[in-house]
Amino acid sequence: MGIDEKNIYNVTVQNGQAIIANDNSSVAATTNIGATAKDIEQLIAAVRTKVDTLTSDEDKEAASESLEVIEAEVISEKPKKSMIKTAIASLQAIKGTVEFGSAVAALIQFVGSMLS
Repeated sequence: MGIDEKNIYNVTVQNGQAIIANDNSSVAATTNIGATAKDIEQLIAAVRTKVDTLTSDEDKEAASESLEVIEAEVISEKPKKSMIKTAIASLQAIKGTVEFGSAVAALIQFVGSMLS
């Protein structure tokens, strides 16, 4: 009668979730992906405070421009991933102090998760 039958599910999930309900059960799942504007603003502000530790005026200008691009694209309705990636690459290319590099790394890690 099917009582002894086992249901076998093969599920492959990448960057998401899979939930299966059996035997008259139900599941309600909520996933919140994204970042608040406040989180991004804090990370960008942290990098901006470290921009002053750079010795080259060209590096300071490049860092400021890259931060402006990231800020504008991340908070827009339809961010252009290519613009963000280019700005990130520009920040990574700047050889600055350890503090600057650390602040940039935190920003990149946070924004990078949005690019996946």
